[in-house]
Amino acid sequence: LFLTVGLALFASAIPEIIELLGNRTKYGGHFKNERIRHIVVCGHITYESVTYFLKDFLHPDREKVEEIALFLHRAEPDLEFEGLLKRRHTQIKYLQGSLMNPADLERAKVSRN
Repeated sequence: LFLTVGLALFASAIPEIIELLGNRTKYGGHFKNERIRHIVVCGHITYESVTYFLKDFLHPDREKVEEIALFLHRAEPDLEFEGLLKRRHTQIKYLQGSLMNPADLERAKVSRN
């Protein structure tokens, strides 16, 4: 009896669980690495603009770059940009969000210091 009631309750909760998991975006997490400094880049972020930015930011003439570039943009990256994110995963991160949203700034670890 208890097993059937438990199974029925679990079965009724499955659509809600699927909806909650479906609402999470791939790039909706938090920036987690607290020990490494990072810069947040916002604006019109495309594969081309990021490529030009990284060409200058990671240029060999600069001193050793220890910061991570964190890109914050409202839309998900396209396939070409996702490939760049995977190739440079130790140097760049991407969060889906808005500079105007305080919760997104908190996720990106933007402080007022």
